Amino acid sequence: MRAALLLLLLLPHLAWGAASNVFSSPRDTVRLVSAANGTPDGQMRLALEFTLKPGWHIYWKNPGDAGLAPRVSPVGDEHFGVLEFPPPEFLLQGGVGAYVLSGHVLLPFEAKGVGTSVEASAFWLVCSNVCVPEHAQFSLPLSGGVSAEQGLFLGPPAIVPSPFPVALAPDGTLTITGPGAAQVAAARFFPTMPGVLVNAEPQALDFTASGLTLGLKLAGPAPNPLTGVVGLTD
Repeated sequence: MRAALLLLLLLPHLAWGAASNVFSSPRDTVRLVSAANGTPDGQMRLALEFTLKPGWHIYWKNPGDAGLAPRVSPVGDEHFGVLEFPPPEFLLQGGVGAYVLSGHVLLPFEAKGVGTSVEASAFWLVCSNVCVPEHAQFSLPLSGGVSAEQGLFLGPPAIVPSPFPVALAPDGTLTITGPGAAQVAAARFFPTMPGVLVNAEPQALDFTASGLTLGLKLAGPAPNPLTGVVGLTD
């Protein structure tokens, strides 16, 4: 009797899967996941989850010199916000500089107008020495309660607003006041907008008394404001 009572007490806290059907290829597996298993107001946080085979990659929101960022759209009446991307990796292949994502990649986004299920269509380009366009439709039923995939959405953000003052000179010198040679071994700037940099060019790292500089080769006049991500490696 005691065991049965304990089971009944635990049942309301069980987490049920909030994940769609899985797309699978020799290059990757992809699914649609949810941070919750239902929503009282029709709003929830969803994500495309990629697991890429070794040697394969997809592209960042600015793909660089080549490639195409993943896209997702609702099949029903839902409204999807923009995909949120983690920091990219820089890939140089045959003189082409690309901004890519590999391994396990989660691309969250906000959804509104959600009912008891979500239907979504996604397109992405997966590349190695060759590129393959892939497309899938995902169906994600929502049964209520806690999502077993909730943990995928937790943790600190991968990209945070810079705590350091930043300035860009007309010659392409990016100055970051704060981190110095004792903290930084490598750095790279990834612009949010395409066409800003000559992406394949190296970014010379140097240090000043107040921080560091990166030598960027601009493709033309820099947009104002210039937005992007600086990756610092300690």
